[in-house]
Amino acid sequence: MRGFSLIEVIIALVILEVGLLGATGVVWIGAITMGRAWAIEAGVASVEGVADSLSLGALPGAGGRAVDHGALTWEVAENGGFVVRFTTERGDSLSVHGMAPVVTGG
Repeated sequence: MRGFSLIEVIIALVILEVGLLGATGVVWIGAITMGRAWAIEAGVASVEGVADSLSLGALPGAGGRAVDHGALTWEVAENGGFVVRFTTERGDSLSVHGMAPVVTGG
């Protein structure tokens, strides 16, 4: 008698199904991670733009705005220091601290 028995075929299909489910899970987690990474990358670009403006003294006060996939806020201290924060819709956040030149009259 040649070929495979029904039990052998069923066991092979179960093993194949478990492998496919595992691969699907990996793809799903990868897609979620890439989405979060894309949102953080967009936030970093926004933070860089605001930090550059603050370091040039272009924005003298605190503020905030909505950006793609999150919110951007910034604070400026009297000594010229500033903090720019980006918070994603999921709650992940990053911040940049810097120092703007202080212009004094005189």
